[in-house]
Amino acid sequence: MALPALESTVNGSFHIGAACETSVLGLVEELSVLAGRKIEPMFAAARVGEIARSALDASKERAEPGWSPKVGLNAGLEQTLRW
Repeated sequence: MALPALESTVNGSFHIGAACETSVLGLVEELSVLAGRKIEPMFAAARVGEIARSALDASKERAEPGWSPKVGLNAGLEQTLRW
């Protein structure tokens, strides 16, 4: 089976994201639900230069013919946990 990425003429870096801003705490909460147990996050003081917020821009990927996300964030988290 050939991997489509190996046959592509597109190159460069791509940011694959959920197309919505998601907090780390939101991910922890969703993972807790999917795992069926409470996950307690560990908090620490912010480090120098730490970014308070960020959201990936996936417009470059969406502009490529034939590419579109196949699963949403929650489904992707669930698949990752099962893996």
